[in-house]
This record gives sequence, C-alpha cells and structure tokens, in this order.
Amino acid sequence: MNFESAKVLARLGVKVTHKYFTPEEWMIMDENIIIFEDGASIDADEWAADEWARDKDFLDDGWSKWEEPEADTRPIVKDFNAFDHGTGPIKIGHKVHFMRPMEIHLKHDGAKDEGPSLAIIMTDFMNVPVMGEITVAMFNEGLADIGYELVKK
Repeated sequence: MNFESAKVLARLGVKVTHKYFTPEEWMIMDENIIIFEDGASIDADEWAADEWARDKDFLDDGWSKWEEPEADTRPIVKDFNAFDHGTGPIKIGHKVHFMRPMEIHLKHDGAKDEGPSLAIIMTDFMNVPVMGEITVAMFNEGLADIGYELVKK
C-alpha cells in the first residue's frame, strides 16, 4: 500500500510497517503524529522534509499491516567459546576492535530459554555504542569451560 493509505490505518491504531523496516519495526499515529515502536515520533506534515525520509521515494510505497514476528523456535546452541589466558594481558590472535563497557542491563525473563539475560553496552574510542545480549545460561556455559560460574547474590 502507499504511504497515504498506511497513515489512514495508523490513525486507526493499526501498526503499519514498510518493506525495508526490520520485522520488529512499525509505526502508528496519534492524530498527525507518527509514533514508531521505539517511541520516536515526528509530525506527519514534517515527514517529507525530515532527514530520515527526505528524497527517499521508495517510502511512498511498500507499506503493509505489521504482524508480530513468529517466535524463534530454534534450539539454543553454544555459539561462542571461552578461553583462559592465565595472568597478564589478554592477547588475541586475530584483529579485534577494542571497546570499553558502559552499561550492563539485566532482563529477568524472556530470553530464548525463558530465563534471565544480560545486555552489555560498549563503546569504542569514537563513542559509537554497540550492544550484545547473552542469556545467563549461555554465559555460565562459557564460564564453565574455564572453571567459573556467574552466581546471583
């Protein structure tokens, strides 16, 4: 559907998405304000002039009703390894981008295994943040390889 039709649905409270949005991205409208799934908003009259949409004709079409993504039913597998470097500095054999931790977040449930997970936000020397999430079970699985365990107080 085109953007004008998508706005009609969005004003009715129907979540709409665009073919170039990720499966989790959608928008609704409150009167003339477009509200995205992350809480960001913009006045619909300013949309075309906004840097995000300016000169992007592909946003005129390709809209549809948003549907909840299907749950990920893939089995949980160990997809990382743990290494014990002993004492002294950690030396990595391949090129890595150094990041420093900024924040750590705990989610008590809702991870793939329905248990708790940790999100760690890190930044590089240019202050570009990145986030990685790992379940506590996966973290402990890796730590077990080197003789450690994460324990709740």
